[in-house]
Amino acid sequence: MHQIELEMQNEELSAARDKMEALVEKYTDLYDFAPVGYLTLGPAGDILEANLAATDQLGLARSALIKKSFRFFVSPASRSVFDAFLKKVFEGGTREECDVILLVEGKQPFEVRIRANLFESGEACRVALSDITEHKLGKAAAEQLAAIVKYSNDAIIGEDLNSIITSWNQGAEKILGYTADEMVGTSILRLIPPDRLGEENQILGKISRDENVDNFETLRRTKDGRLSEVSVTASAIKDATGKIIGVSKVMHDNTAFKRAEADRLILNKLESTGILAGGIAHDFNNLLTVVLLNLELAEMLNPPNEELARYLEEAKKSALKTKSLTAQLLTFAEGGAPIRTPMLLSGLIQESVRLALSGANVRCEFSLADDLWPAAVDEAQMGQVLRGIALNAREAMPQGGVLRIRAENVVLKTSEHASLGAGDYVRISLVDQGHGIPEADLPKVFDPYFSTKQRGDRKGMGLGLTICHSVVQKHEGAIAVESAVGVGTTIQIYLPAARKLSSEEKVQTAVPQPGRVLVMDEKKLRRNLTRVMYSSPASQPVP
Repeated sequence: MHQIELEMQNEELSAARDKMEALVEKYTDLYDFAPVGYLTLGPAGDILEANLAATDQLGLARSALIKKSFRFFVSPASRSVFDAFLKKVFEGGTREECDVILLVEGKQPFEVRIRANLFESGEACRVALSDITEHKLGKAAAEQLAAIVKYSNDAIIGEDLNSIITSWNQGAEKILGYTADEMVGTSILRLIPPDRLGEENQILGKISRDENVDNFETLRRTKDGRLSEVSVTASAIKDATGKIIGVSKVMHDNTAFKRAEADRLILNKLESTGILAGGIAHDFNNLLTVVLLNLELAEMLNPPNEELARYLEEAKKSALKTKSLTAQLLTFAEGGAPIRTPMLLSGLIQESVRLALSGANVRCEFSLADDLWPAAVDEAQMGQVLRGIALNAREAMPQGGVLRIRAENVVLKTSEHASLGAGDYVRISLVDQGHGIPEADLPKVFDPYFSTKQRGDRKGMGLGLTICHSVVQKHEGAIAVESAVGVGTTIQIYLPAARKLSSEEKVQTAVPQPGRVLVMDEKKLRRNLTRVMYSSPASQPVP
């Protein structure tokens, strides 16, 4: 019986041994072929064991790794972190982890996360090495993408397939005026004008077919009620299985671009009109000069006659008024380029506006900055601009009203104004209480010969604001019109600020000096008329 029991115990021990060997073999396989690098480290950081993944990570065979210090592979910048980590593992006996950069011959530096457990004996610890380089790069790329989305000047909006907004960046807040708290969880339809609601269904239809929407130009309503011109690019948001679960929209504000495009169109129209107007005005001026010279000569050569003198004076006044009209036409031509000198604008603004409103039932209110910067302007041309705008305001308020004129210093940043660069400017605003301009007509107010007024005489000839635009453009400035029917019109003029005038600068006054007059003219008729005028005793020529 005793012998039988011994044999049975031997069989059990043999079976247990075989089972243990199988488990060890299985463990060894799992250990060696694990996708994660495993090491056994002693208290000093020397390598006691290493699996195949660890040998691949560290670039050495297992035999070369044993008894080698793991610290040898740690970059100098990470060694203090590793030393503190290892000390904490052996002293605390808890599971610890840290991130270090490894330097392995033949490889680029790579970052690993080390996790360690202390053995029960306290004489060694098991270490797992996970390469986190790609994870860190992916995380950095995700953070960079998140920053781009957050701080982009474009509106980047996420929404689900029911048009409910799920994300809203700072660009959307800047363009549309609403904060993320106001918009997330609400429908995108609140931004779409009623006559364009069908656009959302069209976009969702394309997204459901996995098609993108590229640069779709449309209008969106901002928080303050304005309609902003935007272009929308939309693409599908998909889950891990590829199922479409939402829409990502990038909305670009086209307002500045459209305004600059409109300005370029106006300039092109002005250029072609200027060629025609300049040629006509030049020839007309030549003929008008002959008329004026003959009138002057008739006054000098005819005996004193009160009635005749009155008729001649009236003829001269009409001719001079006609001459001022040709001067406006010449503003289009190259010959109308301004002769600019730095000056303070307060006096010119008040004088020009008051002259235009003289005798009208329109009151003007001035708000002119005391420290207004000087601007380099052609005084005559800029006065013509201010008078023309004031006259338009006067005609827009036939029953009377108030014209408010404001002049102030402004500093524009880059891209703050579509057609102006960054810098110092003087801004002149003229605000009337007239009937206003219909929204459909606003884009055409600077077009040559466009007018909402009656034709006849000089009213409604359609060149007033066109000439103003041309003059301001030639002064390297900008002019803009805002208007609402029944509310009034606001016209803003931006002029580049000139250098500051010193207190010692004074206007130099020319002192008349005696001398000779040399007359040069391509037309013989004008030369003869001038000679006759200066040779006539009635002309009292300067010696």
